[in-house]
Amino acid sequence: NNTTLSSSSSSTTTTIATAKISKTNKKITAAAPTTSGIDTNSQSAALVCIEVGVGSGMVLTHAANVLQQNGYFLGLDINPEAAKRARKTLEKNQVFMSDVVVCDLVSPLTNRLKSSVDIIIFNPPYVPTPSEEVKQGGLAAAWAGGVKGREVLDRLLPSIPTILSDRGVFYLVAVEENDPEDIHRILAKDGFVWKLIARRQANNEDLRVYRYAR
Repeated sequence: NNTTLSSSSSSTTTTIATAKISKTNKKITAAAPTTSGIDTNSQSAALVCIEVGVGSGMVLTHAANVLQQNGYFLGLDINPEAAKRARKTLEKNQVFMSDVVVCDLVSPLTNRLKSSVDIIIFNPPYVPTPSEEVKQGGLAAAWAGGVKGREVLDRLLPSIPTILSDRGVFYLVAVEENDPEDIHRILAKDGFVWKLIARRQANNEDLRVYRYAR
């Protein structure tokens, strides 16, 4: 089914992954980002926004609307069916400057995207599971995170400093089992400062959204 977003559209992922973009992304200038975020009314160049693991496309569509579609919005997903759904969601919500690519994280695009991405959104498969479940594919790929729920995320982290622009920010959904302090330490080696911008209890999950910027 195609999904049209409205003020009443909601899901745990959409609320947590994007609710704060309108507040934290208020000032974007040619200078490096600060904790004040991004200005959607700025005269600066259009944004490049990527969601890794785009799924239904709802989060990327919401981000595009919050940012007044000032940019190019790219969804990536390893699941062809998810990519097809995301395309339909973006089209139905008239996010015309967008595309969806079937790929494993950002691996085939790293060189082309080098230092050019302004926003990365990632709600990884964060549930701790045996490592073999990560390789099963299918629906398990949406939630099976392997050891500490980090096996997929840890493959993406080395690409973050490479593809983010100087003003770029990285939004990450994580839970306590993922050892957020360790994630902070890894990204801090490349000059990233973290900020907790949202937290919500969803059943037995203590979901957090972290914002990383240099």
